[in-house]
Amino acid sequence: MQHRSNVTEFIFIIFPLSYALEVILFHLFLFAYIVIIFGNLLIITVNCCDLRLHLPMYFFLGNISLLEISISSVVIPKLLAMLLSFEKTITFVGCFVQCYFYFALGTADFMLLAVMSYDRYVAICNPLHYVNIINWNTCFLLACMSWTGGFLIDLVPACIKSTMPFCKSNMINHFFCDSSPIMKLACMDTTFLQLLDFLMFSFIILGSFIITAWTYIMIAITISKIPT
Repeated sequence: MQHRSNVTEFIFIIFPLSYALEVILFHLFLFAYIVIIFGNLLIITVNCCDLRLHLPMYFFLGNISLLEISISSVVIPKLLAMLLSFEKTITFVGCFVQCYFYFALGTADFMLLAVMSYDRYVAICNPLHYVNIINWNTCFLLACMSWTGGFLIDLVPACIKSTMPFCKSNMINHFFCDSSPIMKLACMDTTFLQLLDFLMFSFIILGSFIITAWTYIMIAITISKIPT
């Protein structure tokens, strides 16, 4: 516990490459990041400016684009800074903040994908009731539930992990603060936390997959019954 109080930063063990190759990787990741940012900003801008796209499907698509920007911004800027620096470090607080936001935004992303699949299911399988079921109040409610759910679901595990004692090492074998590499450094039994992560993310991933798969199966069945 005394050693835990001395841990103020973590060191990333990322790419065992020469500085010249790290500079090349920097430009590759920077190009990818710029494409992600401007591509998704373009989608959001077009959705806002074109009145013809003020529909639930494009509203959810805009939310997905905002999530993609946010998730990328949680990881890539810090990675770019490390590729140009000889110090591959992150502060103790910054590490857990990065970990929390990465998984919270990822959870919201999965939930929104399930919501989008439900929107398409209603539009194709129940077109006459679509306007009544998927109205703007419902859209805002589903979007808020996805965003809020993502941040609330990951809050308790993130708080527990931030209080773990670290006495093994402060070197993370990764390029960002992922949950599993962090727990490997803790000098305590993390079996419960690993099980909690597994159950939580299995529920989120499998839940969104089941909803998406079910909606598209029903869509396929409905389309197959259309005679023309």
